[in-house]
Parts: sequence; C-alpha cells; structure tokens
Amino acid sequence: MGSDGISRSLFLSWLGLGIGGSLFATLIYGFSNKYNYQVKRIALKYDNLPASFRGMRIVHISDIHSGSFTNKQAVAKGVDRIFS
Repeated sequence: MGSDGISRSLFLSWLGLGIGGSLFATLIYGFSNKYNYQVKRIALKYDNLPASFRGMRIVHISDIHSGSFTNKQAVAKGVDRIFS
C-alpha cells in the first residue's frame, strides 16, 4: 500500500512556516508604514436626521501609539491632520 502525497508532519511543518511567514510579513509591513496616516472624509446622508446633528463630525483614530517611541513629531503631525 503506497502513500500518495506528503506526510502529515511535513504538511504541518509547511503550514507552520506559511502562517509564521505571513505573520512576520504583516509585522514588517506595519513597521514600514507606521507614519502613513490617512484621513478619509465620508459624507453620510440620512433623511430623518435631527437638525441638531447636521454638520456634526465623527472622528475615529486608532493605534496612535504607533511609532511614538521613536518619532513623536511624526505622530503629532498625524494627529494634526485630523483637525486640518
């Protein structure tokens, strides 16, 4: 009785390398783009929005600590982009 394909241990080894490699790649991507702040302005329209909410702005900011240990001026510049 011959075995077709690869062994379970070889498959799990390659799977572990693939998952570990993709996690490492996302880590490197995150380090290389730590000051790539983006501001997205999206206009929302609701027919039944009360007048008191018209013109209101909602801000979502995430991971502001990213890079703050090495370049605080770059982080401050990113925060300033919110108010411009």
